[in-house]
Amino acid sequence: MTIRNRLTLIVGLWIVLGFGVILLALSYSAWFGMLLFVMVFFFGALVRRTRCPHCVQPVLLRHLRIGGLRIPYWSTTVPDVCGHCGEKLE
Repeated sequence: MTIRNRLTLIVGLWIVLGFGVILLALSYSAWFGMLLFVMVFFFGALVRRTRCPHCVQPVLLRHLRIGGLRIPYWSTTVPDVCGHCGEKLE
């Protein structure tokens, strides 16, 4: 499985399961909110572990440059190339 396919699957599952758990929490019990809390940490760990094979940096970690500041943020869009080294992700 390629990095792009893996990240697309992880982000897609995160969105679909997240909405499903939110609906369960609103409809049945607030205890499903705890499941949402655990799910966010689980998928966050999977995303953080998905790294570029060339530069070993997290693929979804991006940097916004404003003036002299470099602000890191996590994106949900899967890139074609690594944002750090520029190599094609396969």
